[in-house]
Amino acid sequence: SNGILTGCCTPEPIVWYNNQENLGIRLGSIPIEDSLYGFVLIISNIILFEIFERKEKQALNCN
Repeated sequence: SNGILTGCCTPEPIVWYNNQENLGIRLGSIPIEDSLYGFVLIISNIILFEIFERKEKQALNCN
């Protein structure tokens, strides 16, 4: 089955997932690893932003 972004305009799948190469657990038509990977990328950016922002504020308060 195909998701809304990859399957609404074409009958053929855009992305083919090999279940032997992933856990076989899907969130809709997307392997759970893809969802977790995207989540980790977003959370990593937020965490790094918060760390750098905190360091910048501390540096400004020290001067």
